[in-house]
Amino acid sequence: MTFSRSNLLDILADANEGQPESRQLSYNAIVSAAYRAEMFAETTDQLLDLVKQFAETATKTVHKTSNSFVASCSDLLPSGHPITNCSIEEKIDWVAADPLLDGPKRTTIIACVSPDASATENSHAWARFSVLKKQGLLPTSFINTVTALELEASRG
Repeated sequence: MTFSRSNLLDILADANEGQPESRQLSYNAIVSAAYRAEMFAETTDQLLDLVKQFAETATKTVHKTSNSFVASCSDLLPSGHPITNCSIEEKIDWVAADPLLDGPKRTTIIACVSPDASATENSHAWARFSVLKKQGLLPTSFINTVTALELEASRG
C-alpha cells in the first residue's frame, strides 16, 4: 500500500482552500496522517479516504469526532483546533477565524465564550447567538462547538 506526494498535495490543497493561514493544515501533518492511516487501511484507496477525512476535520469547526482515525491524529491538527489540547483562548481564536463567519457572527461567537467578556456582553451575545441559531444562519457544527467551548470556559 502506497500513497504519492501528488495525492497528498491534492488533499492538502482541497482542505486548505479558502482557509486563513492560522487554520491551514501543514504538509508535514498530512504526511504524518498518511503514515498513521497505513495502520487503519487495507488498500491505498482506504488510506487516501482516511487522510481526506482527517484533512476535512482539520479545517472544519468541530469540537469532537467519532472517527477513531481522526481522533488518533488530533496532535496533528492546526494549533487552536477545538479537538486539540490547547487553551480556550486559542480555540476561540481558531473558531472565530473560520471563513464561513462574517464580522457580526464572529463578534457574537467570541463574546459568547470569551473569558474577557462581561456578564452583560455575554448575555447579549447568547441572545444574538440564539437568534442566529433560530434563523438557521449558523451550521450545526458551529452551534455544537460554541456550546462546548462555553462549557469548557465555564469550567475554567
